[in-house]
Amino acid sequence: MARLPVVSGREAARAFTKLGFVFDHQSDSHLIYYHPSGQHLSIPDHRELKRGLLRKLIRLPPYQRRAVGLQTQCGQSVSSLSLLLEKR
Repeated sequence: MARLPVVSGREAARAFTKLGFVFDHQSDSHLIYYHPSGQHLSIPDHRELKRGLLRKLIRLPPYQRRAVGLQTQCGQSVSSLSLLLEKR
């Protein structure tokens, strides 16, 4: 599995937007995004997201990965989002 980069909350939100997530609202320091399939994400608006938190945001249940359009194996979904983050 590819090592995830350290990115800001805004950069992570931009990558999730490319995957079809839409900004809903901001609650304090968290950006709330949703996907038309029903998946919701709460992304902290911090300067730096630790790799573990970014990995937790990426790891969706298998039925939600298919709905969002991510591949079914978690390692593949992590590497595909990692590629999106590297293209910033």
